[in-house]
Amino acid sequence: MLKAEGLEYQETGDGEGVLLIHGGYIADAFLPLMREAALADPYHLVRYRRRGYAGSDPHSGPFSIEDQAQDAMALMKHLGVERAHVVGHSYGGAIAVQLAIEAPSLVQSLVLLEPAVFPTEIASVVKEMSASSLEAYQAGDVSKAVDLFLSMVSGSAWRTEVEKTVPGGPEQAVKDAATNFEVESPALDMWTFDSAKASRISQPVLYAVGSETLPLVEELKQHFQSLVPQTEQIVVPGVNHSMQMQDPKAVAVSIADFLSRRPL
Repeated sequence: MLKAEGLEYQETGDGEGVLLIHGGYIADAFLPLMREAALADPYHLVRYRRRGYAGSDPHSGPFSIEDQAQDAMALMKHLGVERAHVVGHSYGGAIAVQLAIEAPSLVQSLVLLEPAVFPTEIASVVKEMSASSLEAYQAGDVSKAVDLFLSMVSGSAWRTEVEKTVPGGPEQAVKDAATNFEVESPALDMWTFDSAKASRISQPVLYAVGSETLPLVEELKQHFQSLVPQTEQIVVPGVNHSMQMQDPKAVAVSIADFLSRRPL
């Protein structure tokens, strides 16, 4: 991978720009989509490893969702991408939303794959669900901490499934765990998405969930659309929170269909 602005990145293809922002733990979660013809042939795809992941620069202190959006802006500027479709998965979905709010001229459309955008009442539920993972991390069992969280959101076979399309991904997730537990989880706790912020999103939005995902995701999806009415919803069959790693072709086709109707 190349490196600029402290971030490792990979780009491929020509055409309209598509920026891929990964979620927590799996730095290369979007690698499978880079290989899918539905996206790779007609678009200029850019994926990057966020700060604190793999070979990108480490954090030197607290790093907010707003700071993450600034990283994305800096990389786009470096690459000469003046406007792009932005795809965010999980934690990366929150960054994508913040980017659309802060720099609307850069964002043509938003694709959110089960984004970590929670109303206050659900944020507390998610925190309770992840409490055992945090406890394991604080006790020094990093591997168990990662396994507990990813088993919860992506099923007990998450290691096997990730390894199929992102070789080495499970091991890298453990290496990068401190970024999630010590920097990103606190940053997400401090970030809010309310009606005032939602009113600043003018871009068309695609909100995708997996048919096998956690039940509360349906509530999250409906809440988001109530705030951002121009949101289209799709359900990708047979997958959970790790959808783009489990069935990259189906996810790529769904994204490509949406983008083709929202050209630059």
